[in-house]
Amino acid sequence: MASSNGGQAAAEPRRPRALVLRTLIGEGNETWLRAGAGVTAQSSPEREIEETCEKLRSVAPHLRYVTG
Repeated sequence: MASSNGGQAAAEPRRPRALVLRTLIGEGNETWLRAGAGVTAQSSPEREIEETCEKLRSVAPHLRYVTG
């Protein structure tokens, strides 16, 4: 898992935040690579999709299956 500080909320300025940007999940013989987005009111949906794909492309080529 890779995470980033998600910033501070105005209502709770002292409470830390985190946003998980990339997650690798495995169960049995299956593995999933997921990427998240930090969507805000100023976000462009098209750019968020592209950014999510960029996150996946930055990690996927470096993954290797290793046994035991």
